[in-house]
Amino acid sequence: MRTEREILYKLQFELGSPCPLTFLRRISKADNYDIPSRTIGKYLIEVTLLDESFLKYHPSLIAAASTWLARKMLKLGEWVIFYFYFLLFDLLTFIDNFFFSLQKIGSNS
Repeated sequence: MRTEREILYKLQFELGSPCPLTFLRRISKADNYDIPSRTIGKYLIEVTLLDESFLKYHPSLIAAASTWLARKMLKLGEWVIFYFYFLLFDLLTFIDNFFFSLQKIGSNS
């Protein structure tokens, strides 16, 4: 095991699973690091941690939908690239689930 670890270290290979924030960083780079939309996107990603129903979604979809919603909230317009990477149905399903979860969280407080 030590030898395998040493080889991975020499190759600068990192083991780890990407989280939504990893994908948010990549999206932010493509979005010219728009700070307000990134901040709201991060908040929306954190909200998904409060409800286990989001576990079925890929981290990349959570990041994409959060950025999409943030851009909508800030009236920055839709970012067309989302439609190329994700099926519209998946994005709309996620958004519906997101608003349902927000209502559920709001009613518990």
